[in-house]
Amino acid sequence: MRRNWFDREKIGQNYWKFFFLALLSPVRRGFAMDRSQFLNGLVTFGVYAVLTGLNTYMQTKPYEVEGASIFSTMLLPIIFTALSLFIIAGIIMIIALLMRSGAHYPDVVARFGALLVIPTLIGAIIFIFTLFDARATMFFFFISLLSMIGLFAAISFTVYSYYEEGKSGLDPFYAVLLTFIGIGFLAFIFGNSVFSGFFSLVI
Repeated sequence: MRRNWFDREKIGQNYWKFFFLALLSPVRRGFAMDRSQFLNGLVTFGVYAVLTGLNTYMQTKPYEVEGASIFSTMLLPIIFTALSLFIIAGIIMIIALLMRSGAHYPDVVARFGALLVIPTLIGAIIFIFTLFDARATMFFFFISLLSMIGLFAAISFTVYSYYEEGKSGLDPFYAVLLTFIGIGFLAFIFGNSVFSGFFSLVI
């Protein structure tokens, strides 16, 4: 029987191998990812979203913000982050098609997920430290800034990775620029919903 990226036997089976290979060599390994790693990319999306929600909850909990609840400080951030990552992957796919790469959505999710491993690890580090001291404001600002830079780098490198496949299409500089313009435009359209909620959480 023909096996494909939705084979249930592959779900989570090789994730740690995927994670550590992407961690050790994010660009080289990330650029080589295709739809066979789609499920691992999904797992990374999920872990990143959950960590964003947990970190938001842990960092707001000590301050007893009025009206704050588990739903608003943890569950909503998880939902916002997950939706944002899927939409960003969709934008990257459109830009990749303009670069004439022939990329499909599962390919983009796998590649973006691999390049998102380092920001995910930074999110895990933030969570571990919040367990000990959630009031270390300057530390969390610095490491959250690193996470944000990592996220922007992951988006940029994912877009650039399709240049090698396209060659004759859109120049990678304009491709990266258009990707962030697209993200910014949707953030403006949606106002305080998906994108603005997401970026306010990860900054």
